[in-house]
Amino acid sequence: LAKFLKASEDIDDETKTQFYSSLCQEDYKRISAYLIHLLSTAEEEDKATIMGSIYKARLMNRIDNDEMLRLCSIVTRAFLPDLKRLPDYLEENTDISLEAQSFINLGLIDNFVGGVWKDDESCCLNDTGKLLHEILSESGWFY
Repeated sequence: LAKFLKASEDIDDETKTQFYSSLCQEDYKRISAYLIHLLSTAEEEDKATIMGSIYKARLMNRIDNDEMLRLCSIVTRAFLPDLKRLPDYLEENTDISLEAQSFINLGLIDNFVGGVWKDDESCCLNDTGKLLHEILSESGWFY
């Protein structure tokens, strides 16, 4: 939990208060329960750090509640070393590696760029994958 909260330490209290007060009681309960469950099942501390960066993006209104929960859910299901390969798939890539297959299963990659009729296997990050990559890049996670 400490790793999760550390990511948002530099966010001012007013921004945090605005976010919490914008949530209705039902959303607050749903989001809290969901995040607590995901954090408690995360098998690596780095996953909590990544989820903290996603939470920070939500506090800054860069993403909405559903995007935050979707990305956090993806992170808990991902194999952490695979996530380091996200930058390899920003552009169309013909390397359908084990990591690429994992990203496809997680919903981070669109395969068969240009359509299945192109008859050329390739893939690249979809909007969700690019969003996760952007959040991870901004937090310095890839370095």
